[in-house]
Amino acid sequence: MNLGRVIAIASNVFRETVREQVLYLVLLFTLVLVGSITLLPHLAAGGENKLTADFGLAAIELFGLIVAAFVGSNLINKEIDKRTVFILV
Repeated sequence: MNLGRVIAIASNVFRETVREQVLYLVLLFTLVLVGSITLLPHLAAGGENKLTADFGLAAIELFGLIVAAFVGSNLINKEIDKRTVFILV
C-alpha cells in the first residue's frame, strides 16, 4: 500500500469529520466536564492532583470512544448513501 494513498484517505476523513456538527457538541461537553473538576477537590482527601489526573484521563477515554463511534457510523452511512462503498466490496 502506498503511503501517499493512505495520507490522501486520512486527510479526506479528517475533513469530513471536521464538518460534523456533533463533534463540536461533544467537544463542548468535554470541556465543561473537565472544567468541573475544580469543583470536586473536597471529595479527595489530600489527593486533588490524583483525582484531577484520573478524572481527566477517564474523560479523554470516554469521549474518544464516543467520537470514534459517531465518526465511524456516520462515515459508513455516508459511503453507503453515496454508493462509494460498493467499489471496495
